[in-house]
Amino acid sequence: MTEGNVFRLPGSKPLPIHAAAEEIERLVNTMTQQNPVMAQALRCHYFNRGSLRYKAKKLAISHTQFKNYVDMAHQWLLGRLSSRLEIV
Repeated sequence: MTEGNVFRLPGSKPLPIHAAAEEIERLVNTMTQQNPVMAQALRCHYFNRGSLRYKAKKLAISHTQFKNYVDMAHQWLLGRLSSRLEIV
């Protein structure tokens, strides 16, 4: 860079916080304690690339079982989130 100035403000900049994402992460961590394979399938479903069959093969389970784990994880999360709404 040959022109211009760079100004730095003192202090660190805080990272942004997404409350809903943090809540889901806490719930998935709780799910890991209760059913680690179901939580692993859910994480694989959202964070890994490839088809469902590829993801299932990566976890060494059948395609159908992978889909079942993901569906059960969604229902588990839905139940936890719904119960929190009823409390509020």
